[in-house]
Amino acid sequence: MCHCLACQRRTGSAFGIQARFLEPEDIRELDPRIDPFAVGAAVYEPESGYADPTGVTHGFASGARRLGVVIEQATEVVGLRTSGDQVTGVVTAAGDEIATRVVVNAAGLWCERIAGMAGVTLPIVIGRHPVFIIERTPTFGRPHPVYLDLASGTFLRPETGGLTLTGFLDADEPSHPMDPEALGADVQFDEVARIMERASRCIPALGEARYQRGYSGAFDISPDWMPILDETAVRGLYVAVGMSGHGFKLSPAVGRLMADLITEGRSSLVDLRAFRLDRFHDDAPEDRGAFSHSYLR
Repeated sequence: MCHCLACQRRTGSAFGIQARFLEPEDIRELDPRIDPFAVGAAVYEPESGYADPTGVTHGFASGARRLGVVIEQATEVVGLRTSGDQVTGVVTAAGDEIATRVVVNAAGLWCERIAGMAGVTLPIVIGRHPVFIIERTPTFGRPHPVYLDLASGTFLRPETGGLTLTGFLDADEPSHPMDPEALGADVQFDEVARIMERASRCIPALGEARYQRGYSGAFDISPDWMPILDETAVRGLYVAVGMSGHGFKLSPAVGRLMADLITEGRSSLVDLRAFRLDRFHDDAPEDRGAFSHSYLR
């Protein structure tokens, strides 16, 4: 749920997404702990939800293994071999060299480092994205809905054990680049105070929650906050990067599109030109990079 007016115009009903607008009295009925006077406009999607990232990852891995994929864990890539403008292999930290004419760089926060091994530059910023875990009081009751508040730049997601996962959704994340190796680092006290205040605006009962911990997450952000799905100037070296925080949800579609691109050079599902690496030129729209556009398109 969010209280952004743009969401009223684009609920996704044309794509089969069940969503409806809520009046103040509807909000109270949905969850009486939500303050309807703190909400400018609300869209409710009853079939929405969230998934366990660890479970999903293991599920993907199990499915891949059943299809014959070999997964090498804890195997760092330290080099890419090329011959002219063609990729020819991957070198690992163990000294092994894997000959191949197709490499997909889907390294997320480390995608620039991998691309650089073949002399490819990516327009990616690693933006810091702090995440916080708060413990709801015993009197809070049942878990609250998943809540996305674009006006205050806050999200709330219930977690097991009476916990809530929350964080900032700030437009200026690209202005605060971070070293990927700092992933998981502690957050600052002033950030904790800000998120606790924001989290309780629409659900005042969360103002009594106890802060448990916070850590530095990160996004690999493209200039327009949209993915880059393309073959680079090095033939056979493909990139699936710049997910800008959408990667988990988009991963099944991205996998299908990349498979189409590699095997067919195109996709019958989506016009891949929208995700080309060379789309970032001086004549691009001035509003590219606007954070809200990545959520409201």
